[in-house]
Amino acid sequence: MRITVVGYGSIGQRHARLAIGSGHDVCLVTAQNVEGFMTFKDLPTAIHEFRPNTVIIANETHIHANTLKELRRLGFSDAVMLEKPVGVKSEEFTSFKNDNTFVGYNLRFHPVVSKIRSAISGQNIISISLYVGQNLTKWQPERDYRMSYRAKKETGGGVLRDLSHEIDLLIYLVGPIKRVSALVGKKSGLEIQTEDCACVLAESVAGTFVTFEVNYIDHTSNRYLNVNTDSVSARGNLISGELVLNGVTENYQLDRDTTYALQLKSLLSDQKGLCTLDEGLQTLSMIEAIEKSAKEESWIQL
Repeated sequence: MRITVVGYGSIGQRHARLAIGSGHDVCLVTAQNVEGFMTFKDLPTAIHEFRPNTVIIANETHIHANTLKELRRLGFSDAVMLEKPVGVKSEEFTSFKNDNTFVGYNLRFHPVVSKIRSAISGQNIISISLYVGQNLTKWQPERDYRMSYRAKKETGGGVLRDLSHEIDLLIYLVGPIKRVSALVGKKSGLEIQTEDCACVLAESVAGTFVTFEVNYIDHTSNRYLNVNTDSVSARGNLISGELVLNGVTENYQLDRDTTYALQLKSLLSDQKGLCTLDEGLQTLSMIEAIEKSAKEESWIQL
């Protein structure tokens, strides 16, 4: 396969490395001169000269919609994957069709998530809680966090969009959300312009009670989820790979590339399990509802 990766930040580097490592031909669209890769300064030239089968959009969140629009204008109709989140505002994507367009929510491919989803399939899901927290200063210690896109609202930063995996997992596991209530704000001493903590209470269309927290504050780095049905209780640690299912502990070995590699394999084959554009927009719409709830101090119906 011939894959074009647009953007060469940390996530673009990962996608390019994994694609090359899987034996695919890769080109980059970036202003950087990257040794070992064919690079293009603009997307039209890359599409015309490299003729890719698949495009991965891994540039800054706030230009995802324009990049996708340019791709479609160029006549590219094969598979496209946008890095998460799909964009800054859902209204930017109203003109796009769902066909062959996906969003990079790789945690769907985490073995713990896969096992939990299988265990609760077809059951009455009573409650689910999710948590993710990691101190922003420790994410990329070699870089000044104050200069990253995470620190600025206009570039798609803030915990709700940056850590939106949890919202996607929520929808993936329990289905569409009916209503939300939330507290969102800048609570720590981090020198950023975005929210660093969000606590959400919600209910799914099917009646599942939902709680989750996402933050840039946790100094120990945690990511887990709990799910209860009439016959199953599951607790999954997405960092350690530990799953406790009805009191029985299982451990899954994985590294930082595991879920990305499985996602890439699906993107280039049957596309099973990938987050579709429509699903990615459900996540973005929920983020917007959470922000509205926090601002208005009220429940918001989706």
